[in-house]
Amino acid sequence: MVRGKGWCGVETFRTIPPPHYLTPVREEMRAVAEEVGLKRYSPSLLADLAHVRAGGEILSPSIWRLEVERKVTEEIRPERDGSYRLPNGGATHSFGEAVSAKVEKAVKYHTAVSDFVREVDWSGIPGTTPLEQGANLLKLLAAKKGGAPGSGDGETLPVFLEEAGDTVARELAEVLDEVEDLDKEDRELLEDKDDESKSSGSGQGGLSAMQIAEDFLSDRGKREMVRISRSLDELSRMKVSRESKFTPDPEGDDVRSRPIRNLGELTRVSKPSWAIYQKSRTLFWYQAVTKQLSVRERGIRSERKQLLYLIIDCSGSMKEGQRVAKACGVLMNRLKAVLRGDAVLYWRLFDTKLREEHFVSTPEEGKAAMRELAAGNFSGGGTAIDACSRQALARIEEIAREGKIHRPELVVVSDGDDTVRLTPEDLGQTRLHAFLAECSNPPLTALAGKSGGVGIDRL
Repeated sequence: MVRGKGWCGVETFRTIPPPHYLTPVREEMRAVAEEVGLKRYSPSLLADLAHVRAGGEILSPSIWRLEVERKVTEEIRPERDGSYRLPNGGATHSFGEAVSAKVEKAVKYHTAVSDFVREVDWSGIPGTTPLEQGANLLKLLAAKKGGAPGSGDGETLPVFLEEAGDTVARELAEVLDEVEDLDKEDRELLEDKDDESKSSGSGQGGLSAMQIAEDFLSDRGKREMVRISRSLDELSRMKVSRESKFTPDPEGDDVRSRPIRNLGELTRVSKPSWAIYQKSRTLFWYQAVTKQLSVRERGIRSERKQLLYLIIDCSGSMKEGQRVAKACGVLMNRLKAVLRGDAVLYWRLFDTKLREEHFVSTPEEGKAAMRELAAGNFSGGGTAIDACSRQALARIEEIAREGKIHRPELVVVSDGDDTVRLTPEDLGQTRLHAFLAECSNPPLTALAGKSGGVGIDRL
């Protein structure tokens, strides 16, 4: 039997520390767990993680199997009728059979834990010591269903009874990689208004990333939302841009350089061009005639942002599956253009009619929109895609008449199959994007493609 044992009874038979490292005592573990916000944890698993992170060794099942058998034998107790419960829910009057079944279950559990410890990717886990990093990793694991100790001795994590340890480790690594890939706008929109008061990690950076990773593990909808948003980033037809226009005006505050148009503008030629005249008049006149010289021009620069108009189905069926999360992902994707300063956005819910209109032009309004949609009342009646789209197009036309926006887009998110009679002529200059959450509406998605937009069935 081989053990790694701390001074206050923390023991594990799955790993041993390197010669230079002492197994953390319980007081150390409690202090670090409190610092990182880890409420319930398995001391032996925390010791395993600290051992391995410090350069220790993971022991094979053949070494610690006898220890498992000893523990099972000591702990097994008969029921009042003299029978012994089996792990599968059955019972037996054979002590040996009961011990054998429980040993196999325990060995399978400890093997899964060992595989998890072996496959952990420590990159992205904050902490300056093996113990701190181990505690932060357990806090991340606790966000996953079954990743915190259940009832009983507090040592058993249900997740390792249900999933392979290496699979769990890979999932944590994948989530951390996804968080690492988030851009500035993604992170900003994921921030909760209470995030500043939250503490996660050991104070060594990457704390917001850890909080987001925990959210992804505990809330599948949030992870799906970000996946949808980032997948739409890859579509060229979803690109958003501002229009910058320069109007020549002698009284303007902006100055630009442009190619000379005629010889009458020679007086406005830049000084470097006159240096060419001093060196080679032939070259100078050649460049003037071929319009290669640059002149300075005053004017007024104006910008128009792109108009994004979203209508999102709020019928009761949208609560099924991950449909609300997918709708939030589409909204998140469009909001990122607002945060970059390239667009203004209007959004509203709809069922048989359009609901209240919301306007977003600032990061604060964008975060509020995300919260409001995620907590929205998806209990509407039917789904009138055609009628509500026509009302939205009329509203877009009204906004466009003000002349402050360009390239208007209508985005429809729904799970309905309402008959769409709209034509490309009805859309006019408005581009249509259509996203059908976990369902199909081929006429609608085909119309989106004809307008130059994106149409996706079964998003």
